[in-house]
Amino acid sequence: MITAQGARKICNIMEMALKMGAPLIKIADSSGAKITEGLDILSAYGKIIGLNARLSGVIPQIAVIAGPCSGIAAIGAAMCDFTVKAENSGEIYVNPPDAIQETEGRFVESRMYADSATAIHSGSVQMMERSDGEALGKIRLLLELLPSNNLELPPDNDEINSINETSNLLDDLVISDTEKAIKILADKQKIIELEMKLMKAFYTLNWTSGLLNK
Repeated sequence: MITAQGARKICNIMEMALKMGAPLIKIADSSGAKITEGLDILSAYGKIIGLNARLSGVIPQIAVIAGPCSGIAAIGAAMCDFTVKAENSGEIYVNPPDAIQETEGRFVESRMYADSATAIHSGSVQMMERSDGEALGKIRLLLELLPSNNLELPPDNDEINSINETSNLLDDLVISDTEKAIKILADKQKIIELEMKLMKAFYTLNWTSGLLNK
């Protein structure tokens, strides 16, 4: 449970990341704010959301949902550039089940609306992994593809595919085989597909291509 003091520590870390021009990684595994602190905790959380907005477009913000992530914390996670959810442990929602039950008068469990499919469909989460370890592994790969801040260029990749080989492979493709074309152009193990289960006619990717960069 996050207290007002804990929220201030989070703000200090966010401000340090902004000052240093370093990516910010949040790992969410908390039952939420300690609401008994009243206005103090609300004010502290307001500052966190304000910093989320300040950091947007300046440094990469990445959230890992490794446990419960509710209320304002869920809003902060959804505001990040990339959000990865661990399917076996992560839950992300704004209103807790008891609040919905009291309002609507029906039985509700968090897994009924905080599961991976709902999070992907709502746009709160861009990537899903089976476990916390796999989620953190995806973050490591993501950091290899991103600049540290808005003043840096993306990391350069020394791996350059053969132009002739790539051209021949593309010539053999059918027009509709977009996925295979992307894999040919991209560097090996340097491609991340976002929101994989939505709109398969479109591809949202984060990738590098030494061939195109050169």
